[in-house]
Amino acid sequence: MSALLVRTFSPQAPPTLITVTGDIDIASAPSLRRHLLSVPDRSTVLDLSGVQLLSAAGLTELVDLRDRLTRADARLALAAAPRLVRRVLVIAGLDDTMMLADTVDDAVHLVTTPIPPCPRPRSLTAARTHA
Repeated sequence: MSALLVRTFSPQAPPTLITVTGDIDIASAPSLRRHLLSVPDRSTVLDLSGVQLLSAAGLTELVDLRDRLTRADARLALAAAPRLVRRVLVIAGLDDTMMLADTVDDAVHLVTTPIPPCPRPRSLTAARTHA
């Protein structure tokens, strides 16, 4: 088991960058939760490159952060997760609901690139008048 170390860098412009090192397990999850609750409600990149173990308790903290940021119209990207950590995310199905990036730079790009608006569907009456 390795001690959990969490560092946050909050520049003036989003995103917030959080670097996590060590094991995220039932013993360290409360400490991670306290730290994540202090993070501003804005787009965030979570650098997981130094995480060796991610347990169910850790997954819960990631989901809680994602949900909180989503409610604030902010985005979360998980960056540089080692192979075993990424495997846990995939097995838990979080790769379908969270943005995963191979590098921190890719994650920053994901959370800072504007989402294009969805095209409006044409109404049936408009389609008929053009036919």
